[in-house]
Amino acid sequence: MPANFHFLRPEWLWLIPLVGILLIFIVKNFRYKNHWDSVCDAPLLQYQLIQEQQQNTSKWQWLGTFSFFLLIFSLLLIAMAGPSWEKKEQPIFQQDDALVIILDLSLSMNANDVKPSRLERAKLKLIDILKQKKEGQTGLIAFAGDAHTVSPLTIDNKTIISLLPALEISIMPLPGSHMKDALIGAKDLLMNAGFMQGDILLITDGIDSAHQKSITQQVKQLRQQGYQLSIIGIGSRAGSPIPISNSGGFIKDKQGKVILSKLNAGSLKTLAHEGGGQYHKLSLDDSDFQSLLERNLSNNNNTIEQDNQIQQWVDAGGYVILLILPLVLLLFRRGLLSLSFLILLSPLIYNQPVQAETQIIEAEESKTLKQKAYQFINSDQWNNLWMTEDQRGQKDFNKKNYNQAAEKFNNPQWKAGAHYRAGEFDKAIEQYEQFDDAESLYNKANALANMQKYEQAIESYGQALEKTSDLPDVVKNRDYVKELLAQQKQQQEQQKSDQSSQDDQQQENKDQQESDSENQQQQESNDENQQTDSKSNEPEQEDKQDNNASEQSNQENNSDQEQSQQDQAEKEFQQDAQEPKEQASPPSEQEAEETESQEGENSAEDVLSQLSQEEQQSLKQWLQRIPDNPGELLRVKFRNNSMNKQRQQNAPQQYKGDPW
Repeated sequence: MPANFHFLRPEWLWLIPLVGILLIFIVKNFRYKNHWDSVCDAPLLQYQLIQEQQQNTSKWQWLGTFSFFLLIFSLLLIAMAGPSWEKKEQPIFQQDDALVIILDLSLSMNANDVKPSRLERAKLKLIDILKQKKEGQTGLIAFAGDAHTVSPLTIDNKTIISLLPALEISIMPLPGSHMKDALIGAKDLLMNAGFMQGDILLITDGIDSAHQKSITQQVKQLRQQGYQLSIIGIGSRAGSPIPISNSGGFIKDKQGKVILSKLNAGSLKTLAHEGGGQYHKLSLDDSDFQSLLERNLSNNNNTIEQDNQIQQWVDAGGYVILLILPLVLLLFRRGLLSLSFLILLSPLIYNQPVQAETQIIEAEESKTLKQKAYQFINSDQWNNLWMTEDQRGQKDFNKKNYNQAAEKFNNPQWKAGAHYRAGEFDKAIEQYEQFDDAESLYNKANALANMQKYEQAIESYGQALEKTSDLPDVVKNRDYVKELLAQQKQQQEQQKSDQSSQDDQQQENKDQQESDSENQQQQESNDENQQTDSKSNEPEQEDKQDNNASEQSNQENNSDQEQSQQDQAEKEFQQDAQEPKEQASPPSEQEAEETESQEGENSAEDVLSQLSQEEQQSLKQWLQRIPDNPGELLRVKFRNNSMNKQRQQNAPQQYKGDPW
């Protein structure tokens, strides 16, 4: 016997003693050929029934049959216990797929040839896609005259859905249809998140013919880099005029003719073909994007075979089943197979020997024992007897029900993997901490990195490297997390510096206000003295005082306006400075923005705690006047991004084409 021989599920072996108990029970209940023995004297039966020798022979045949079946049952218990003596490599990591959706927000999307409008139908289609996409990360980019990131790659599709109502054409800073800029932005999102392959879905109503060549070249480059482009076209062949918001008119060309925006399906099909994807016209059902989701799933399965491996004990219970099969063939003799199931159900069927005849009569009146056995065999309770908890968990895991799989798995490694796929990284870490091998430490570090606990993740990567050097991804991920940690610290220092500058500016403003107040009081005092000393020239003095008061009031109003403008400029600057920047995500997700937002909130709370109660109340009343308008926030964000792009030395070329 191999030295590593053991049972994966030894608890099944506790049922083997029950086999002996079952044998005793069967011998006790079948010690008679029939039930006449319990109601008739033995001397009389020998004249009514067969000879005693034939009875004894029949008894031994029945006992041999039962013993034969119990032997098979014992071997089944050994198979279910999971004998094992060797290990085999199995995949331990599965890479998520990535999808970047590009939404056209050009003026032509206001056309209403598709009711209620092209843009509204596009947003409804986006909601359907995000609700059905259960796996992987998703990002969203909107474009008009330039492109802007609405949401970086994330697994939280509900967040993207909450932003869709705010996406209107009016929030875009520049008019036009700069599709190439959006494609470049989608590539940057995928590359920064560490995806060497991914899908891009473009929802648009057409391509600007003047830029079709450059767009096609960009799509070919994306395909060469591993990114496929699929397109959903929205609109009609007949076209529709483009309405002008809040005016009731339509957009016209230089000759004064109303422009009709038509869907050119041919050019979109060609572009999708060049991008290695598919083109579909917007439909009422899910047929226009279902193939894209299915392709993502198949691509994701292909990447599983290339990931890291872990050694698992091989369950040799199947070999024991092969030994049982020849024995089971003997049970196919007439009546033996049905009898074997009756033996299995015998503890439920038989009570006391005296009541056996009554039970048989009642069973014949209602339903035969074979029918009861058949119903039991085809029930879920019977089927669950032949599946372990790990097998049930694997079934849920294959169906993407990771939370249910994690509850059913008994294997800590599999349970940790299910928690990881479900996004429950803290629970996955608890399972990985039970092991001290290199693979578990590596997976633990990945989970810590996804929780943005970068220092602990780096430490866990180091422990994994001490165990083995056969995992090349450990060094790569560790260096990657070190860069994220350095960026995080740099941003924290920058926020502290910005906060310090803000405090100094507020103190200067406060001192300036106090100085203005003192000057105003001194001026009022001088005016009173002048009124007292020159009562004889009261009419002239009153005119002068009125003029001085008017000039002073104008100066104060101008000063207040300048101060208000300065405060507003400071607020916009601070908002831009504290606005989260897109970062490359850890090995499987992108969550840096949540940490930056939380740190910004903490710094704001520190500033509020330094203000007096009156200042806090005044600030609170002022903040309540600000309307809660997510669309306005996106408008300001996109406008600032456009201005920053124009200030850069290597800024991309601005869009030059039709404004619609």
